Amino acid sequence: NKAACYDKEGRVEDSMGECNKALDLKPGNVKALFRRGKAYLALNQLDEAMADMRQLLTIEPGSQAAQQQVQLIKGRQRQQDNKDKAVFSKMFSKAPPPKKAPPAGGGSEGAGA
Repeated sequence: NKAACYDKEGRVEDSMGECNKALDLKPGNVKALFRRGKAYLALNQLDEAMADMRQLLTIEPGSQAAQQQVQLIKGRQRQQDNKDKAVFSKMFSKAPPPKKAPPAGGGSEGAGA
């Protein structure tokens, strides 16, 4: 199976392409769903990875491998949510008050004219 070979070589996009071909021919192909889900996870496309694993689990509810991947994806989603919260909290935290401008007319301009 080409997808498995590509997966072992770390060629994630190629593996995903082969999985897509297999799923076009047979939409319920559990091996292709599993490998594509893992490829999505490797690319940090968490929603797509979860969708593939959930579809696989509707076909094979007892799949331990898919259940493990779901837990891994959920963990990654929590990590991403925490990172997002940290970024957004910094973006929307109160800004320091603006610096006061120097008083008008306090300079030496125009003196002695």
